Amino acid sequence: MRGAALLGLCSRRRFQAGPRAASETGLLASSAWVRSTRALSSKTASATDGSARLRALEQPWPVVIVGGGPTGLTLGLLLRGLGVSSLILESRQWLTEHPQAHLINHRAMEIFRPLAGLSRDIQDAQPDFEDWRRFVYCQGLTGPLLGTVDHFPRQTDASRPDLSPEPLAHLSQHRLVPLLAARLDALHQCPGVSCHAGSLAIWGAEPAARPVQNDASSRARCEMVMGARAARLEEAAGGRGATLHVDVSPDAAGATTTSSKAFALSTSFVVAADGASSALRRSLGIGSTGEPDMQRLINVHFVWPELASALRSQRREGMLYFVYSSEATAVLVAHDLRRGEFVAQIPHFAPKGVESFPEAACVDILRKVAGGSASSDELPGFSSAPARAPSSFPSLRASSPRILDVRAWRMGGFVADSYHRARTALAGDAAHAFPPAGALGMNTGVGDAQALAW
Repeated sequence: MRGAALLGLCSRRRFQAGPRAASETGLLASSAWVRSTRALSSKTASATDGSARLRALEQPWPVVIVGGGPTGLTLGLLLRGLGVSSLILESRQWLTEHPQAHLINHRAMEIFRPLAGLSRDIQDAQPDFEDWRRFVYCQGLTGPLLGTVDHFPRQTDASRPDLSPEPLAHLSQHRLVPLLAARLDALHQCPGVSCHAGSLAIWGAEPAARPVQNDASSRARCEMVMGARAARLEEAAGGRGATLHVDVSPDAAGATTTSSKAFALSTSFVVAADGASSALRRSLGIGSTGEPDMQRLINVHFVWPELASALRSQRREGMLYFVYSSEATAVLVAHDLRRGEFVAQIPHFAPKGVESFPEAACVDILRKVAGGSASSDELPGFSSAPARAPSSFPSLRASSPRILDVRAWRMGGFVADSYHRARTALAGDAAHAFPPAGALGMNTGVGDAQALAW
C-alpha cells in the first residue's frame, strides 16, 4: 500500500501512569500533525502483515540505512525523491518518546521543505514563538530571577528572510520522528506491541501530498523495519556491494520462540546512522578523536502543567531554564509549555547512576528546582529581580510532576577518524557527536543526509 503507514507510538516508560494519565492523552491527541488516528489495540497490532515485514528483509535494496532517527529517516525520504529505493533498519521496536533534540535550524528546515510539506507541518505543530524565544537564568523557576536573554530581539517570529526562506523551529525529536515516519511507504511495526495511554496510531493514513516526481522517483520506495539490528557487514569481492547480516527480534519476526531470526541483506551501499555509540562504526574498525565522556547527566522527562502556568503568570516563558541554587542545580528544557512538558538535565558523578534517581528522588529535586532559594546572597554580584514565593502558586504547591522517563546520559564531543569505509558511509552522531549547546547534533545529521543523498 503506497503511502500507507502504520505508525505506533509505543510507550516503554519507566514509571506507571498516574491518575492524571487519562487527561494527558491530549498531549499527543491534540497535535496538529495527526491526520488520521485511532487507538491501537493488541488485536490491531497482531493483525499487521508479518509477511510483508519479512519480504522487506529478503529482497535486495540499493541502499540500507542503519538507524531510524532523524538522520536515517531524512536520508531515506530524500533518496526516494531522487529515484533511489532504501530500507531503514531500526533496532528499537517502537518510536522514541524521549524528547532529545528540539531546535531545528534554517538549513534543516530547508531540507525538510520538499518532503511533502514537512517544514510547514513542523511550524504548525510547534509551540508558540513567545514560549521559546528566551533563555532564563534563575535561582528557582518561580524564585529569584538572575536574567533573561531574548535570542530574537525586535522579531515577532523566528523568520529571517534575509538569511533563509525557512524559519527556525522548536519541535522535539519525539514529535518530529513521527512526522518523518508518516511519509514512509511502509513502516513495519512488530506485532503484539501494546500502546499505552497517550499513544497514537496512524493506520492506513492518507498519503501526504508529494511534489511532482519523475518516473524514477515515483517507482522508488522507502521502508523501515523496527526491531531489526545490524549484526555484521561483509564486503563483496571486488567492492561491488555488501551483505549486511541482520538479527530481527522475535516480536518483529512474528516468531513464537524467544530466538531472533537472522537475515542476509544484499545491498550496494550501507549508511551507518545508528548514533554516537554506533555498533556498525566499531565493527568497521573506525576510531574517533575527541572526548566521549565530558559530563554525566540524568535526564528526567516529566509533565507538570501547573509549573507551566506559574511560569506564564510570571512572564517567564523560555526554551531553556538554567537553575542555580544551594538546593538544586539543573537545566530545564521546556519542550512544550502548552502541555507542561519538560526535561530536567541534572548533573551527577560516578559511581551514581540512574538507579540513584528513583521517582521520589526526582520529584523532590524538581520541587526544589521549581521553588529555589529565597535569597540571592549565595551568588555574589547578582541582583535578583523580585520573585513570588512558591506559596503564591497554590495550584503548583498542591500538585506534583508526573515522571514519564528517567535516563542516564553522557555528554560527549568527538569526530570519527574516517567518514566511510569501502561501501559504508557514516552519518549523524555515528560520524560526529556534539554537546547540546548550539543545537548542532540533529541539524548536522540532517545536513549529512542531504549531502549523501545528493
